[in-house]
Amino acid sequence: MEKLAEASGVDLAALYGRSHVAEARKYADARVRVGNRGYDVTLDLSKTYSTAVALAGEGMSEQLRETFLEAARETFGAMEGWAAYAMAGEHVGGKIADRVDTSGFLGWMTVHYSARPVGGEVGDPHLHVHGNLANMVLAEDGKWRTVGAGGCDILRHTHAADSFVKARLRQATGKRFGMRWERHAETGAWEVVGIDEDLRRAFSRRNAQIVAAAADDATAGEQKLIARQLAEGKDTTITKADVRAAWRARAEEAVDDVDAMIRRAIPGPEGPHGPCVAGPGGGPVMPSPEEIAAFIWRRDGGLAASRKAVTRADVLARVIDACPFGVPDLAAAEALTDAVLAVDGEAVALPTGGMAHLTNPQRYTHATILAAEQTIAKSAAERLNEGAAQLTVEVAEMAVAAFETSRTTDPLRPFVMSDEQRAATLRFLTAGHGVDVLRGKAGTGKTTIMSAARMGWEAAGLRVAGAATAAVAASKLRAESGITSATVATWLVDIRDGGRRMADTDVLVLEEAAMVDDRDVAELLTAAAEYGVKVVEIGDWAQLKAIGVGGGFKRAHEITGGLELSENRRQRDTVERAALEAWLAGGRRTALAMLAEHGRVHAVRTPDEAYAAMLAAWKDTAGRLEGDVHDQIEDLVVLAARNADVQVLNLGARELRKKAGELTGGHTFALAGASAWSWPPATTSGSSATTTGVAAAVTSTSSTATADRSPTPPRAEPLSNGAAWPTTAATRWNGPGSPPTRSPSAP
Repeated sequence: MEKLAEASGVDLAALYGRSHVAEARKYADARVRVGNRGYDVTLDLSKTYSTAVALAGEGMSEQLRETFLEAARETFGAMEGWAAYAMAGEHVGGKIADRVDTSGFLGWMTVHYSARPVGGEVGDPHLHVHGNLANMVLAEDGKWRTVGAGGCDILRHTHAADSFVKARLRQATGKRFGMRWERHAETGAWEVVGIDEDLRRAFSRRNAQIVAAAADDATAGEQKLIARQLAEGKDTTITKADVRAAWRARAEEAVDDVDAMIRRAIPGPEGPHGPCVAGPGGGPVMPSPEEIAAFIWRRDGGLAASRKAVTRADVLARVIDACPFGVPDLAAAEALTDAVLAVDGEAVALPTGGMAHLTNPQRYTHATILAAEQTIAKSAAERLNEGAAQLTVEVAEMAVAAFETSRTTDPLRPFVMSDEQRAATLRFLTAGHGVDVLRGKAGTGKTTIMSAARMGWEAAGLRVAGAATAAVAASKLRAESGITSATVATWLVDIRDGGRRMADTDVLVLEEAAMVDDRDVAELLTAAAEYGVKVVEIGDWAQLKAIGVGGGFKRAHEITGGLELSENRRQRDTVERAALEAWLAGGRRTALAMLAEHGRVHAVRTPDEAYAAMLAAWKDTAGRLEGDVHDQIEDLVVLAARNADVQVLNLGARELRKKAGELTGGHTFALAGASAWSWPPATTSGSSATTTGVAAAVTSTSSTATADRSPTPPRAEPLSNGAAWPTTAATRWNGPGSPPTRSPSAP
């Protein structure tokens, strides 16, 4: 503490009193083992506000900085109310520890104005603070204790803290400086209106630096250290004036008139934007609780997008973030959250469980999720033994025998289905359940079963169709099992448009059903019941999670008494087989440790290190693969969980190929039926393309993330999500009308 005070010019005696400082020195060398020593809560800002602070005049810059620090102090005060308590007693033997009030957090706040230097130059503007909170609080009973609940409430409320500091900043800057904020179309972050987008990108050089370093010839192991090595130390000799001058010089390279841009972004309280945010009462026009509820619970990107249950802490963070003009204080945010939770038809309260000692422990789900769960359970139970697509045992046995014969290529080694596969096939064909569910682990031959069942149903004159989340998966189901298939989204569009596709179907096979959002499954099951269509769900809840909310597949499997496939008929590698078994049995750590021991999994410390290592591994592997680019598409893929990570990896892969001379320029092409022709450059190696345009460079590999459902001209094939293709040649179309499309028979 004394070192910190000396460095910051603070007189501890004046701050705390000489007697208290003397008392504290007695315990300078005393140690209390608390395990975790503390927490670092970072309050970050959008790039545009940091840019405004960096480029505004010194007086205005200081006001902007202080306004943010005021919001930060207020936010740490809110965090104290949420998490700075202690626990007395133990959760043992039916007893519950008591929550005890304390004097608050012990810690400090450090302010940073820039990111780390890049290439020896001044780092980008990046105003942020670190709240360093000790894992020790003084309880009201006079005892020093660790922060209650193991600091769980600090972690649970980090999103609320992030939303609150930014909301307070929006409110204060709008009132004091006339600043307006808008959500960025791609990131969803609140950005200052008026700050040039090119400048925002110019002040974000970190990723470019990592990508450039990954292009160097280094081993995969060495690449893990790249991002850490690039974290240059901050130059303590450089002055504030030097930093501001460097920022100004770089800004003038990207923007014609920096001062005019700042005046637009910070017009003052009487500026042109002031009256625009006022309502009849003279204050900002706040969204209603109903509007906020609809926004935060929206299917695409809302609280209900991928989680079945959330806490009040989660809702609080989203409600605060949904206020365009911020909030006046925490009490107003809490009251608004209560009003949003009370909106009819949105949030549904759930039992709190064992979380009562936490702050904001109340749990909620959304009405649509609850309705979907009920629909899935009801459909599975009510359609048992209804005779749907039911064959006699004799006919089913003949179908299985015919299938085995069709798969036999060597009479001396006839193809024979396993006992598990035969049992599952016969159940599908003979049980007559309107909803039937099969759990099959990876490599157990699920597609083989569906191919055999299809032959049996079609021999009886029944029409079989398939559905899958991704169009590529639907295409694979069609190719490997002979079942004509489409995406779940296509089926849902048809249902909402009259259901002609469902009316022409007797059996619907839902591939990888555990990945399908429960709300979509419920809609499919409702329509299938209406048309008397048998639904066969195949998947495994222990593999990939549902893209949206899941759990319905497992529940339907329980209700129907579905079978399970466990015999792995695909993987031959003993390590991978053992790791898979451990993973499916719940031994996540065991599986990962096993894979890591044999060089199949590599752990790194930071996302930047992961980017560098993945790009290095991709570059090395692509260079060693034999065959042409088609083989590379088949055998090599780079995957990431978040779209933001995918974008960084795609850009990195493209830059690596450019540096190696493998890419030449870039072109933008229209897809069949597209309504727009120009889009930002797409990327290579598993890149994303929009539904209306694809940008690619010669020798690049591209793929799509969403399906093209626009009308297609004759002889043109629609683009499916997940499709990948190499770009081997490019030309510019200057003729009249739309560009020519490739003939289906063309090479």
